[in-house]
Amino acid sequence: MTALAAVSPGQCGIPPVLRRIIAAHRRWIQTNGRAGERAELRDFDLRDMDLTGVELSGADLSGADLRGACLNRSQFRLATMRGVHLDGASINQVHFDGANLDRAVFDRAHVTDSRFDPIELVRGDGSTTHGEVAVRLVGVRFRKAVISGSSFRNADLRAVKFDQAELVDCDFEGAYLEPAARDKAMASMCRTSAVASASPIEAASLAAFYAGVGLRRANGENRYQQP
Repeated sequence: MTALAAVSPGQCGIPPVLRRIIAAHRRWIQTNGRAGERAELRDFDLRDMDLTGVELSGADLSGADLRGACLNRSQFRLATMRGVHLDGASINQVHFDGANLDRAVFDRAHVTDSRFDPIELVRGDGSTTHGEVAVRLVGVRFRKAVISGSSFRNADLRAVKFDQAELVDCDFEGAYLEPAARDKAMASMCRTSAVASASPIEAASLAAFYAGVGLRRANGENRYQQP
């Protein structure tokens, strides 16, 4: 686990070194890879940090420790977050569209009004490619999490654990749920008619979007430009 020496135990502020990484990453997105640098935060110790409103779409946070962190209104579209620990995190109005969250842990997290949806790809001229990148959630755990008002549209939720989780008014339109999870959704959701049993959509490879281009946000809120 990579520690940030400027952070003392229990301190919630963002240390200068992390502020510089986030600023360079924002520049990387804004210039479509011509300037700045993609954030590489693999295995970083980010426990209890206040990351409210940060833009880390396309960043690599694989294995990062975000236990107890405040991620409210942050952006993690197309981010690589395999094995990230979000135990007890505050996750309000967060966008994980198209992210790779395989084996992430959300135990006891509070997830409100957040999105785990596919992301539409567009060309540089703004025209659609009719292609989407689906969020990856293989082996994700939401044990004792409180999840409300959140969207898992078209998500493959097989092997996802919702043990003792509280699910309220979430959208599972087109999602693939295993029987036990589907029963829980049917009992707890307001939009139960949207729960699907069809085969899941295969997620496209994200490698092309990590070459320093293709992450510039287009006109639509959930559309990103393809290289």
